[in-house]
Amino acid sequence: MIKISLTILCLSLVSTHIAVANETKKDAQFQIIQSAISQLDNNLSEDNFKQNIQKKYRSSYRFLDKLSDEQKAEVYKYYETESDFSQIRHKIFDLFFESGS
Repeated sequence: MIKISLTILCLSLVSTHIAVANETKKDAQFQIIQSAISQLDNNLSEDNFKQNIQKKYRSSYRFLDKLSDEQKAEVYKYYETESDFSQIRHKIFDLFFESGS
């Protein structure tokens, strides 16, 4: 009786471990996909960069479009070193709210 209970407990633990490992793997795959989606090609000219944002990230483009030319240049310079769009978006919003536009 005790041997059967221990076997069931062990099988339950193994099953739980496998389920957690599978979820961790799915989470990791999701993060990789999200990262790939949010990356911008970092070889775009400034005009192509703006067009890319306008096509893919319309709401962010609305904020970018309201920035001064100097601020837009600052966003583009930041983009040259940071291709993760979530970081670029933060830069756009920071500049927008900083300037009180």
